[in-house]
Amino acid sequence: MDITGRDLIFSLRGINKRARKVISHRYNRKATSKAVFHGEKCLVFGNFSVTKDPNRILTLAVIGSKKKKVDIYIKGKDISDVHCAFIVNYNTGIVLVEDRSPGWTRVYEDAQSTINEMLGNGKGPRRVAVTAGYHTILSLGKDEKEPARFEFFWNLNPEQTRWWIKQRISGLAEDARRNFLIDFPGQTPFREPGRISHLPIAELGAGGYGKVWKTIDALSGDFMAVKMIHPPEDWARGERAWKIAMFMAREREVYYLERLNHPHIIQIFGSQGWDAGVCQIFFPLKKGSLEDLIMGKTGIKLSESQMMGVGHRALIQMLTALEYITVEGVVHRDIKPDNILYDIDHRGRAQFVLSDFGLANGIKSAKSPAGTDIYAAPEMLNGTELEGAYKADIWSLFITMLWVYDIYSFRDILHRGDFKNRFMVHQLAVKASYFSPEVKYIREMGIYDPRYRAYASQILHNIGRKDLIRAKYRPLQPDHYDRWMKHIYKGSIPFRKEVRKYLEAEGLQCGGYMKS
Repeated sequence: MDITGRDLIFSLRGINKRARKVISHRYNRKATSKAVFHGEKCLVFGNFSVTKDPNRILTLAVIGSKKKKVDIYIKGKDISDVHCAFIVNYNTGIVLVEDRSPGWTRVYEDAQSTINEMLGNGKGPRRVAVTAGYHTILSLGKDEKEPARFEFFWNLNPEQTRWWIKQRISGLAEDARRNFLIDFPGQTPFREPGRISHLPIAELGAGGYGKVWKTIDALSGDFMAVKMIHPPEDWARGERAWKIAMFMAREREVYYLERLNHPHIIQIFGSQGWDAGVCQIFFPLKKGSLEDLIMGKTGIKLSESQMMGVGHRALIQMLTALEYITVEGVVHRDIKPDNILYDIDHRGRAQFVLSDFGLANGIKSAKSPAGTDIYAAPEMLNGTELEGAYKADIWSLFITMLWVYDIYSFRDILHRGDFKNRFMVHQLAVKASYFSPEVKYIREMGIYDPRYRAYASQILHNIGRKDLIRAKYRPLQPDHYDRWMKHIYKGSIPFRKEVRKYLEAEGLQCGGYMKS
């Protein structure tokens, strides 16, 4: 068969006598390369492949011993009529090997491996994902009869494969889509201890002893995100920090996320490896973070008006998440643009979720300093024990919105590293809540004193989204912010000196609040 590079997804090279006979068999000439690949002729699979399988869109080829039913023929009593198939996950472009025999299709990590990587969950045929760097050997037939053994060689990556699958799909009628576009069951979510087989393919981020990877569910071919926490290379110096990281992952992040269930809080798929010392925590894979979106790191360039719209959407969705965790008695303690992830829904709209609960705690226990300095509430940084610890998250979300809206060039200044300490951010936040028209509608989020700072439900009420409020609440008085400012300039309440200093440093005389 004549093929071009852009049409070829992968090829199979025979690595024993029986496999080479399959490749040279005259029935298989349409699936065999005319050119020499990898030292010899190979079976080839790609956009040119035409299959006898009922699913002609997602199936590349079926292999077996009954010529009328298969695209590639293998002779032998240990080969089923339809022995296996190569199917593409249309969401990801990952190729799956599907066993349609009594278990005589095996996939190995490499030529030396004796561990069969085929997976099943009792809900259908056994399958396994194959891709460059993983699961390189295919074995067909019984071991005692010298199975045909092939080696995978890859030409297209999953994204390229997904592109041409989308071209196939584009011309389908709606009823055909329902028939052909199938989703494969995966290994997640799960709660009981077990082993998720997955294939990490790209590092997404790192910090401390943890790394976040884009990975493939080896059963379904779907993408996931996995956070891996590894032991330190220098045990003597790193043991304590590693144990803290493990504790925070299990007793904070996993503990809380397994109990929380909200559309704007990241879902946890499961975790494993705690006893082995290399823990893995699985999550849905998102497009990126709010920071990535605003900074254009995902390839989407937003205009100023689009940024305002994205920011308002993120604000509303995060307020609903904060209202929910407040009712559940949880404080996040590390809200910032990098910990708000997004995906795009079927209408092309951003959907945000709050992630990274590694610093989360119960409301009654959240009294120790925590969070990222720039975004952390004053009371979280100085350890002040005041009622309403959950309002620290409201402050952090307010600072996040100042960053999104670039109030007083906050984003640019932060990017340049010109903020020398957190007090400069506090000064900017106090100034913005008092003076900035862009955030006046949420200024009660930026009240320095947590006792006067608004609840999430109160802000939702103020911005006209009472329909999203689920908890009982008391609306703020229209002059709530003004009354707090009067207390600052005429009373003796906590933070009085700090707030006055910040405002007066900006040359703000504060209207009628200041004593004459």
